[in-house]
Amino acid sequence: MMRGFLIAALVLSCPAAALGQDADPSVRPQRLTVSAGGAFAGGYPVGDITANLRRNTTTGTPSPFPLLRAESSIAGAGGPELRIGVGLSRSLEIEASGTYATTQLGVTITQDDELGGGAFASERIEQYTVDVSGVYLIPRVTIGSRVRPYAIAGGGYLRQLHEGRLRGETGGTMHVGGGLRYWLRGGGPTQRAYGARAEVRYVRRTGGIDFEERARSFPRVSVLAFIGL
Repeated sequence: MMRGFLIAALVLSCPAAALGQDADPSVRPQRLTVSAGGAFAGGYPVGDITANLRRNTTTGTPSPFPLLRAESSIAGAGGPELRIGVGLSRSLEIEASGTYATTQLGVTITQDDELGGGAFASERIEQYTVDVSGVYLIPRVTIGSRVRPYAIAGGGYLRQLHEGRLRGETGGTMHVGGGLRYWLRGGGPTQRAYGARAEVRYVRRTGGIDFEERARSFPRVSVLAFIGL
């Protein structure tokens, strides 16, 4: 009788164990994962210009006279983001992503006597990015049974179009960051995984619209939903 009771208890516990393993926080090797949502990139300066006049003097080297100063920056902007990743192992994934956003190129003019308190001008900019990243789920680190942190790093291509698309500028990006992935349901041989993820990147940009030809850095935040195919 005791033996029969133990066998029955074991059989009845199997469905409960299977349900408890429904959330399996890992990447599925050789499976595609599609993520879609939005991204917000912070603003950054793109160069300062000071226009000087030569002073009239009869002695020594004349010091320059500042006529005006222009300070330029690209405003922060948000837009849609799409990613497609393929699992290499249960902890490593290669991911391609693309974003689109519209932002403003602003120029503030100061130190101009004719303008008094200064002036501000802006131009609408369209911005596209395409990049490739490695996504690494940190081993043996979970938050509860459904959340895992991950690290991400990679690089890509930047395209910025001036207002009216009359002129375009290209550049490159490099990024490093991390995030959290939350599985609403785990995957399996016949079951799709889906959930949500949030991520913060530090982006280093070269090229693109810039009046000093310098590299620029800014943060980027993404919030996405994902589904395994």
